[in-house]
Amino acid sequence: MDARHRGRDVSLPVTLILVGLLALWLRGREGDWTLWRLLLLLIPVFVLSAGVNLAAEHRRMAAAVAVSAAGIALLAQGLGLVDWSAWGVVAKAWPLAVVALGLDLVLDRTSWPRLLLASLAGVAIVVGAVLLLGVEKPAVASASARHLSHATGEAKTATITLRPALGSLELTAATEPASLLELDVSPDPGDSVVESFEVDGDRALVEVRLSDGVSRTWPGLVGRMPRWEGRLATGVVLSLHVDIGVGSCNLDLTDVEVHNLEVKLGLGECTVHLPPVPDLLAKIDSGIGQTTLVLPEAMEARVRLDTGLATTTIDDDLSRVEDEVFTPGYSQATSRAEIRLDQGIGSVVISRR
Repeated sequence: MDARHRGRDVSLPVTLILVGLLALWLRGREGDWTLWRLLLLLIPVFVLSAGVNLAAEHRRMAAAVAVSAAGIALLAQGLGLVDWSAWGVVAKAWPLAVVALGLDLVLDRTSWPRLLLASLAGVAIVVGAVLLLGVEKPAVASASARHLSHATGEAKTATITLRPALGSLELTAATEPASLLELDVSPDPGDSVVESFEVDGDRALVEVRLSDGVSRTWPGLVGRMPRWEGRLATGVVLSLHVDIGVGSCNLDLTDVEVHNLEVKLGLGECTVHLPPVPDLLAKIDSGIGQTTLVLPEAMEARVRLDTGLATTTIDDDLSRVEDEVFTPGYSQATSRAEIRLDQGIGSVVISRR
């Protein structure tokens, strides 16, 4: 397209306007709103801004309409204005996005008739996505809490995997010795929780996750965040794997015999109280947010850091050499814990108590 017919970049002012309107909308509204949940709403804002900017620049009009419609749908669902899954349509409609790109390359040139034709093609793509692919309804009408329970039985060791896509996870030690895992899950409407439990001799395998690995709603912003509250066995050697996309976790493993720990968190806050287990191996990987690691006094440990753009704060009795943090008696200890902590953006706090 000729430069004379192309508009200027309006993505920044449009984003600022949308953020301001969003702040006015949320002001005074009831609900369990947190910083991370508010940040999630910026994703559909950026999508909508990108679509408006494409239209303002008078190029790729079919894509501009399709992208803007996707942003509006995602923002409407995030604000609780619709009860269907916008992600269900967006995720299925990517082949039509390829069609939109092809139409843009053919039609989006200098003349306004061609721009109008490209815009109508974009509208047709949006309508086709809704009519042909359908709007994905939630699997259930409302969220209902589930209680999951697995007995220890003859198990001496166990591998437990928990995969909340979105929400908060809290883990503590079980008060009932016969319980390998007690878990209360309060999912978002539309989310389906799947559990599996296998026993092979004296070894047990437990996994609890969402049916497709992601939250169907975008993304549980109205009302309370989905909650996972669990209690772990105290007399079984455990390997624990936690994988959270967006949310928070508070893992109090002080009285749990976890020998292998892996925690993954995309966006949010995580606090991990490690158990005083000799030769513990742990890996904590967080993208954006804050990670707090609490080392027990009875443990000698080395923490290897990869902090990217994150800041690090450690207790005075801990020592740091380049990207490694040591407890006072680490070099003389016969049994040591080895911990790897990766934090992309945010902050890391390491304490000992």
